[in-house]
Amino acid sequence: MASEHYRQFVDQICQHLLIPDVAALYHDTHLAVRDVNFSLYYLDDVGQGTVSVLCDFGPLPTRKSEEVMKRLLETNFYLFDSPGAPGLSFNEVTQRVVLACRVPLKDIDAPTFSGLLGQFSDMAKAWRLNHFLSDSAKESPTRASAPLSATQRALQSSPALRSTL
Repeated sequence: MASEHYRQFVDQICQHLLIPDVAALYHDTHLAVRDVNFSLYYLDDVGQGTVSVLCDFGPLPTRKSEEVMKRLLETNFYLFDSPGAPGLSFNEVTQRVVLACRVPLKDIDAPTFSGLLGQFSDMAKAWRLNHFLSDSAKESPTRASAPLSATQRALQSSPALRSTL
């Protein structure tokens, strides 16, 4: 059961994103931001708890899947620079690539969190276009690719997020 802190957080997110049926999202929080699906889960830990965020990137391509998986691992290398940083993984059950991260409720507000979801959406859409295998990404490894830079900017743009990551 979600804590009162998580319910308040969901209320704020729904208000910020203009989602009308707030109560339906307290236990199963599934949102679409910029046509990308997200699942949020409350983790009851120290303090107010933590929100676990799963962003659906989509299925692995059937062609070049080994090259794509290597690129995902490389991307993780650059994402993984602090505690709580997002990571890319493969969900064996759904057969989809997922970006996951955890954000302590005490360190986030609705506008900042919505911005983070927007940045993750942009990253998912970019991945769906070329699976991070564009020529510019090959010439200058993942750190220079636009999707990763957008995510890093989102994570670093907020003092509240920076302090938790």
